[in-house]
Amino acid sequence: MNTETIDNKNKFLLWGGVAVAIVVVFFVVNNQNRGLKAEFFSGMNFNEKIGEMVTAGIKIPLEEKPSFELPVDNFSVRWQGNLIVPEVGQYSFYVTSDDGVRLHINGEVVIENWTTHPRTQDVGTINLTKGTVPMLVEYFENSGGQTLNISWKINDGEVVLINEKFFKQK
Repeated sequence: MNTETIDNKNKFLLWGGVAVAIVVVFFVVNNQNRGLKAEFFSGMNFNEKIGEMVTAGIKIPLEEKPSFELPVDNFSVRWQGNLIVPEVGQYSFYVTSDDGVRLHINGEVVIENWTTHPRTQDVGTINLTKGTVPMLVEYFENSGGQTLNISWKINDGEVVLINEKFFKQK
């Protein structure tokens, strides 16, 4: 196999006397709309905004490092964006938190446990249609351990962490 230049723009592989064009295609993936907007506040009731960032998902401790100083205790976070609903059905959301959490999907309160508590799992269910729906998650950390993660079960499927591909900025 050898390469022969036909002109300055195109190269061809000569293989068994047959010219095959080499085509290079670049795919640019635009991830600017992926993830959720996260706003961070001092205090447990969104007292004073200390920073914001886009996170791939909803998780405490954070997987991404913020560009601002996040307190170890006594802070709150508000995630806003859209949830991509892959199919029609009954969605059960499993939220594990230490401390308070509220989950709103499509304008409905699905989970509300706005209390100081040890690591706890709350479950809420909502029927959704395929498409994109607004999502709001609020969390506060009082003191001690800090945990937040959200899983879902679609219809009779398995409980799995919500993959980042299902979050989209507004």
